[in-house]
This record gives sequence, structure tokens and C-alpha cells, in this order.
Amino acid sequence: MRIQRSIGGIFCDDIREEVNGKISLVGCYTGGMQVESFPATLPKLCVFVRVIFSAHEPPSSVSFRLLRDDEQLVVGHLPPETMPAAAPEGADESLMSVIHGQIVLSPFELTGPCTLRMRAVVDDVELRGLSLKITQRDQVATSTPPIAIV
Repeated sequence: MRIQRSIGGIFCDDIREEVNGKISLVGCYTGGMQVESFPATLPKLCVFVRVIFSAHEPPSSVSFRLLRDDEQLVVGHLPPETMPAAAPEGADESLMSVIHGQIVLSPFELTGPCTLRMRAVVDDVELRGLSLKITQRDQVATSTPPIAIV
């Protein structure tokens, strides 16, 4: 059974390292972000990204890219010595492994509406995922209460 490689992750305001190797993601976005006006400066914007693959077929190379529309903002390559070893012979065929990374942009300047896209290149194959659409908050909609009390 061949397990498809995939990319997943979360855009958030902060990534905090906790005790015992835990990570806390703070202020997670679910597909969109609205700002009051452009230009805007965010104190920090983070991306927690994961590449998921079969433990029996670990990658030999992984790089991450963050794009703002078509502009490349960040490129990161994982050193070859950090790549995981294959699962031992006889291990469960459905066993999965994960490589994760963090991107921190601080401060993050926004000149206008845009879409941020996360990409991973795993053994020369691009995996697409993770986008965050950034727009200006609609001033009319935000000034109208969601429920009118009569």
C-alpha cells in the first residue's frame, strides 16, 4: 500500500515552545485574515507546517517555500542529515512519519490584499497546501451589529 505524501499546517500569530517538547499555536487562522486597512504591519505571523509520508519511504530532501501571491517570501532547506531513517523491516505498512517546520515573519508588512501559500518540495516533487487570504475588513459590515434589538 503506497501512502501519498502530503503537506499540512496552520497560519497563526505565534508559535511557543513549551516544556517537554510541546508546541502551542496561538491565534490560529482558518483560511482568512482581515485587517483594518492597508498598508498594515503585523508584529508577527507564523506558519507551522508538516510534511506527512510513509515511514517506510522517508524523503531524502525537503524544502519549504512561503509565497505572497507569486512573490517568494521564504525558502528553507532541511539538512540531509536531519532526514529520518526508514522504518525497520516488518514494521506496520501503514506507519506514518512527519517532518515539521516553523516559519516566523516578524514584523510582517502588508501593502495590500494578498494570498499567502505554503509549498513543500519533497524529493523534487512540489506539494501544495495551506493558503491564507488577507483582505481589508469591510467597514460597513463591521459597523452594523449582527443582531438588531428592537
